[in-house]
Amino acid sequence: MNTNNVISLKAAGDLTGQEYKVIKLTSTGADIATSSDGAVMIGTMIRAMPKQEDGVYLGKAIAVFRRYAGVHYAMIGASSAAVAAGATLALDAANAGMLVPSGSNVVAVSVDAFTAASGAIVRVIFV
Repeated sequence: MNTNNVISLKAAGDLTGQEYKVIKLTSTGADIATSSDGAVMIGTMIRAMPKQEDGVYLGKAIAVFRRYAGVHYAMIGASSAAVAAGATLALDAANAGMLVPSGSNVVAVSVDAFTAASGAIVRVIFV
């Protein structure tokens, strides 16, 4: 049994440069979660694969911080709202793997207050 909070998983495709995005597990491996994947998301990617010279990414290892393991760093999507600590966040419909302030389809709570900006990295706890 693996009791580690960070796990290594095989990638479903090219996830180069996708650190801090929310991840789901599919039949072909780990992939970026979309707005409808709240029930199947497994955590956030903390280390993506390096660029592969041969262009083959399927099955290469990525590091994922498990969903309920503690405080995560996650990327904010299309929003410019002022967000209070404790505010609820949902998966962004426009930007796969990113979170936005929302009162519905909640998947996380903000640890800190921040002004949202696309691509900002913030601390969250998944619920």
